[in-house]
Amino acid sequence: MKPDSEPAGTLDERAIPWIGVIDLQAGKAVHGIAGNRDQYRNVKQFDGAKTQDHAINGQATALIDCYWREGLRQFYVADLDALQGSPIQRTSIEAIQERLRLQTVNACSQTPLERQPVSATLWLDLGLNHDRIKRDADWLCQLRDMPQQATTKAKLNVRFILATEAAQTLDCLTELAERLGPAHVALGLDYKQGRPLGISNHEQHWCQRANQLGVRHLIALDLAAVGTGDFSLTIALLQRLRERWPQGEIITGGGIRDDLDARRLLQLGAAGLLVASRFVR
Repeated sequence: MKPDSEPAGTLDERAIPWIGVIDLQAGKAVHGIAGNRDQYRNVKQFDGAKTQDHAINGQATALIDCYWREGLRQFYVADLDALQGSPIQRTSIEAIQERLRLQTVNACSQTPLERQPVSATLWLDLGLNHDRIKRDADWLCQLRDMPQQATTKAKLNVRFILATEAAQTLDCLTELAERLGPAHVALGLDYKQGRPLGISNHEQHWCQRANQLGVRHLIALDLAAVGTGDFSLTIALLQRLRERWPQGEIITGGGIRDDLDARRLLQLGAAGLLVASRFVR
């Protein structure tokens, strides 16, 4: 499928800051329920307002194209293999980034000069820890600094998530922010049924360290809510973290059934909403 620059979908869809989720497992885009990763299956199709019943068959770049057609300009990629201790899926990550770069450049070529620049944001959750940050630092910097084609109107922002599920200590966050710059780093807090995953320090300490470093983005997700249609866990998580993180932006998701649920979360202070289940099968 060629990169596509069709206008976004409905006004309601554009008004909600959806962030399209791509879960990668063994090089394929997968989808599951309630965070049971051993039961995740390849994404078979995408069904949206602009792209109906489109075959995906586990192809991450095809999923990117479909999200783009629906007007989404932010994308969250979780390397499930890396998060569980396997090597980072570099080839798949690079292919996704290149696809988004082409989408932004192609959209710019069809955008009138007087219009605002076209930009997209790629959030990468790569199971980063001390060893990976040290070993893969050059590659991470290359992803961050990937040059655009000869245009000032296309911009692809890449931000790296330090997920507490994989990071051992607070110093991992410090190291990542120092190597890549705090503007390119987000703190990821992971839970299941309200219980933190892999957190060796209290969430308040993580938030405090992020604030000290100038990290302004937090992605918080309770895996037990994903794909269930019940966002009560997400509401509780957002309300608690909003108190601990008053200065920064919080991205969350899980169990969002419709736009009413989405707007409730926005009213409670969410800056962006992770989405997959409303589009993929």
